[in-house]
Amino acid sequence: MMDSGKTWDEEERLKALYEYGILDSTPDYDYDSILDLAVQITKAPVAYISFIDRNRQWFKSKHGFEDEYTTRTGSTCDITIKLGSEFVEVEDLRKDPVYNQGNLMALDRGLVFYASQVIYGIGGFPIGTLCVMDVVPRRLSEEQVKAMKALGRQTNRLLEFRRQKFDFNEKLMVARSNKLDLEEIVYLTSHDFRSPLVNISSLVSLIESKKDLSPAKLSMLLEKVKISSDGLLELIEGMVRYHEASWDHSTRYVDLNLVKLVQEIGAEYSDRIALQLKFDLDHESLILPKEVLARTFHELFHNAIRYSSKNRELQITLTHREIDKYHVFQFQDNGLGLPPEVKNPTIKLFESYHDKDRFGKKGNATGLVTIQRLIRGVGGAIEFQRNPGFQPGIGLVISIPNRKRQVMTIFKMDHDD
Repeated sequence: MMDSGKTWDEEERLKALYEYGILDSTPDYDYDSILDLAVQITKAPVAYISFIDRNRQWFKSKHGFEDEYTTRTGSTCDITIKLGSEFVEVEDLRKDPVYNQGNLMALDRGLVFYASQVIYGIGGFPIGTLCVMDVVPRRLSEEQVKAMKALGRQTNRLLEFRRQKFDFNEKLMVARSNKLDLEEIVYLTSHDFRSPLVNISSLVSLIESKKDLSPAKLSMLLEKVKISSDGLLELIEGMVRYHEASWDHSTRYVDLNLVKLVQEIGAEYSDRIALQLKFDLDHESLILPKEVLARTFHELFHNAIRYSSKNRELQITLTHREIDKYHVFQFQDNGLGLPPEVKNPTIKLFESYHDKDRFGKKGNATGLVTIQRLIRGVGGAIEFQRNPGFQPGIGLVISIPNRKRQVMTIFKMDHDD
């Protein structure tokens, strides 16, 4: 969300809105369900989920009126997104100097009470609102406000899921043209996609069937919906990264300062967890495929944080050696490690050795499989290695061809001939 009082570039805001392809889309049960809950909770005669286009306010879901859209000028929500506040409540629009500017359409329709939760898009741009309105002045209770905010966040997750689905479908089309193993991917993902979707559907049905839910009970159920939807989004994002690893990177070798690269990546995660980095390198600067390694280390850091212990500072050690014609890296952390019963660990999509990570989420191994695909793309290999002396955590050994050593070998052979 953008900070209160800040302005934005309108073209960038519209660009963020258009990323979702939501405008003029067909009615959607999920959005209608959210709006029905808002109506039940607030007992408002008028409610809607709207998105603010260049010159219009378009309604994705609505209750109490029939308009498909209205002009943007004179709409309450156009004023709301410009305020910079996440949630707005106005007891009586007629008495509010910010909203009652002489051309407010709501007043022409006899609507005086207004409450709105802003919907945010990519980059934190305000792109729409979840609103309830009434013909009499009133105030929402604390629990009703809390529920409105929760429903607004759920609307945001639906939008993000929509965008990720479009992105994922595009990746699948490219993958199909590249003859990747789509049949295997679809088979493996079917259950993992289905489980959170079924859970979300069941929870929404439960909420709908209980017309007399207390705000506290509703908030608890919505939190469960949030957990399921977050898990689904994480799965989709992981799959997108996995497919991007096949085509969306350069394998060009460049002169690379390895310490600087790893420190910069570690700094990006320092606000999430206490982190200590250690290095044991043959050389600080090496000729390496920078983009491949940058994405690899991002995935490794992300994975290390997910499976780190809550009881100790996360420590990551990176070792490098030149062995024969390869750069050999060992990435070690002091996290949860491998269960002792796992004797021959492998890297396989959706095969996780822990039921849950430190945040209570189920793993799907898309990070490790993405790394494997990246490293294999440059002729390398990756394998598990237990930390020595039964120390906590896990080690990964990554081998990448040493282009410089290979060139020297070829030159020597030519010279000998």
